Amino acid sequence: MVYLRPGGNGEAWGGRQWLYFPDDRYREMRDAIAAAIQNAGCAQAIVQGFSNGAAAAAKLYCRGERFGGRVKGYIVDDPVTDHGVDTCAPAEGIPVRIYWTGALSVATDGWSCQTQDWTCEGGQTIGIVRYAQALRTEVQRSIHASHTEYASPPEQQAWFAEPRTP
Repeated sequence: MVYLRPGGNGEAWGGRQWLYFPDDRYREMRDAIAAAIQNAGCAQAIVQGFSNGAAAAAKLYCRGERFGGRVKGYIVDDPVTDHGVDTCAPAEGIPVRIYWTGALSVATDGWSCQTQDWTCEGGQTIGIVRYAQALRTEVQRSIHASHTEYASPPEQQAWFAEPRTP
């Protein structure tokens, strides 16, 4: 298994971030992920994002991105719970898992992202409950209590062990 960490498509917070809105930035983000998968020669992939990257991964999931049939599933780890999931229409047969630490609990329904200088679609969060409902899944408790990436969730092994979805 190869673990790819593309660096984001925008500058932020002294490093990189994923910009996934408006549509031109979404296409740029999607193309960067597609190129990383292609360049690594991956026949199968799990798209996993953390924090801002989790919100980007959730948007990819909601837009039904399969990356040429290579995607086995999406892991959305401690996301910025924004409006990127509002019109969620995932590809059939592609699972998603949300992990939540609770560390971003200030991001309740209607909370302004500008308050913390967060990047979020729609300018406000929708809270973890509405976010999970939009993704049609249930929230799983992260192994972490602080805003820390869950680097090796069990789905990484389990989804690769399952037969490929066409």
